[in-house]
Amino acid sequence: MELLAVERATTAERGLDAAKVHLAETEAVLQKSLEALEMEQKARSEADREVLALWGQVLGVEESNARLLEKVTQQEEGLSILEGTRLGMYLFCLWLMSRFFPFLCF
Repeated sequence: MELLAVERATTAERGLDAAKVHLAETEAVLQKSLEALEMEQKARSEADREVLALWGQVLGVEESNARLLEKVTQQEEGLSILEGTRLGMYLFCLWLMSRFFPFLCF
């Protein structure tokens, strides 16, 4: 009986040792997984910062484009006014020439 108890105790110790080894292996795998998750979280955080920076640049470009479009519109309006004034002056000059110098008109 004593021999049977020793064998059972030895078997239990071996089982306990195997469980400890398995637990250590599981802990190592979990530690690696945790490290990988931390690295992924850092990468995502960096990507988020880059996205925010790019979004800021896009908004800045859109604002700049809006200002440029406004300036172009103002210049087009000014050009239109100048062209209208030029045409008016040309017609006025023709009128003056026909009024005071009718012999020059064809």
